[in-house]
Amino acid sequence: MKYLFKLACDSLDLVQEEIIALSKKKEISWLTECMGIFEMNHIELEEISNSSAVMKFIIIDPILLNHDEVIDLGKQFRFPDKHLNSEYIPNEATFVVRHQHTGSVDKKLPTEEIERTIGASILNGRQDLKVNLTMNDKTYMIISWKDGSVMGWIHKTVDYKPIASRAPKMSPYFRGGGMKSRLCRLLVNLLFPLNNIILDPFCGHGGILREIADLGSFGIGIEINKKLCRELLANNRHFGYDDRIGIIMGDSLMAPLRKNAYKQVATDPPYAIQTTTKGLDPSVLLNNWLSKQENGVKLVFTTPKTMLVNLSEQWTIEIDKDDFVHKSLTRRVRRVIKGGSK
Repeated sequence: MKYLFKLACDSLDLVQEEIIALSKKKEISWLTECMGIFEMNHIELEEISNSSAVMKFIIIDPILLNHDEVIDLGKQFRFPDKHLNSEYIPNEATFVVRHQHTGSVDKKLPTEEIERTIGASILNGRQDLKVNLTMNDKTYMIISWKDGSVMGWIHKTVDYKPIASRAPKMSPYFRGGGMKSRLCRLLVNLLFPLNNIILDPFCGHGGILREIADLGSFGIGIEINKKLCRELLANNRHFGYDDRIGIIMGDSLMAPLRKNAYKQVATDPPYAIQTTTKGLDPSVLLNNWLSKQENGVKLVFTTPKTMLVNLSEQWTIEIDKDDFVHKSLTRRVRRVIKGGSK
């Protein structure tokens, strides 16, 4: 089955990379920077939509139109019979029609007329249905952008509230400037498919670890600061993840982990601004840690763009994207693998 997905449009480069990783590199037809079509089964779709930090909604079996077809809805346009099938909208359901623009649109499209005409076509084809603008069972969506329009029934709207509920300010302990839970989630998703064990060697208050646990893997965190460790444990208990996260208090450069204990890492290393590096230059600390990693380790990490580390030739860069936070901070997000093919 074909599905259209609409993404949150912040951090455009990163949101595309997340969907590419989650879809296991299936072919994606990108209509805009934050909207595309892929083909997969229902189980695969549920896995992606339940994991994603950036997916907003999904349209099932979308139909592409040019702008002239949309403008002429009331004249020559024929509503697709297959979209009247009970497979898409149940018997005696209520529905609403919505039209929205994304990005720039060359021609001004008459939103109210489009919604009214599509709604009338649906009612004409299915007399058992009723329009309800506020409390409805299904939404028929038309999205227009500069190159055309697409329409279909919304199959699923993705709920961000569970991820947002783990935002730093919702934790018993947090610091200003802590990474947002959606970005923590996105970083972990860039490792997809996930291993059973994922490491965060500079875990701080544990935002990345909790997203690892929520996605079904076991997170191992290393933190050198004793006070932060106590606060991290309290945060994990607060969110109910203490049985899915293990904490090592100590130096990440000397962590007591056996060989091949992990092959995936997601981390936001300290910048020596609000978190300590025990006197080490942050770049030196990260490079020292990188030098100790075994072949096959895949790492997703962030650094301020002003503090980039020079990776040795042993590391292959797979993703290298910027994430604008505010005027004084742009993060560089990288996914690298040690010993990967060049």
